[in-house]
Amino acid sequence: MKSGRYIGVMSGTSLDGIDVVLAAIDEYTVAQQASYCHPIPQSIRLAILSMCQGQPVTLSALGHLDTSSVFCLTEAVLALLKQSGISASDI
Repeated sequence: MKSGRYIGVMSGTSLDGIDVVLAAIDEYTVAQQASYCHPIPQSIRLAILSMCQGQPVTLSALGHLDTSSVFCLTEAVLALLKQSGISASDI
């Protein structure tokens, strides 16, 4: 892996938030530089939980959820960058 700054993004099974971390990685170390937890909107959380419980979903609803989720993930990453004072070009 090339040395540099990397961003990791995940959400746990509770779907209470999107966890974002900024890490500096080189050949020997991984150092956390910043972290942020972005709230998941209730509408997205409920839609995901409904699907996980086997509720039927239309292709249109799935597409809408996908788009909404991507915007939410983007907001989370941008908030982390703003909070840490790091430019996206430095990642």
